[in-house]
Amino acid sequence: MEINNAPASQNVSISNCKEEAAKKWIVKHPLVGRESEMIDLDLNVIFARRKSYQIMSVWGIAGVGKSALVKNMFCQRILKAKLFEKYGWVDVSHPFNLWDFSRVLLANLT
Repeated sequence: MEINNAPASQNVSISNCKEEAAKKWIVKHPLVGRESEMIDLDLNVIFARRKSYQIMSVWGIAGVGKSALVKNMFCQRILKAKLFEKYGWVDVSHPFNLWDFSRVLLANLT
């Protein structure tokens, strides 16, 4: 089921753009020495999917690489797994702003 009324060819083009962006991000930001954390994150994603969870959050001390780990996993899933029909990436910081969160998420999903 499509959320928008765009022609299928336009949806393929958008998908290709996201795949290209994911490839570029992985090349520009390689993870080194984080294999065990990536395995843990992948296991948590598998668990969440089995439980039909819709949202996952990762939190912790600033600067330890949470966003890099999740973004890497996100890009890998875009390129390899093809598990999601729609996907989006949103950085959420304190203080939380629902308007900004919603705007960015919707922009990523269309």
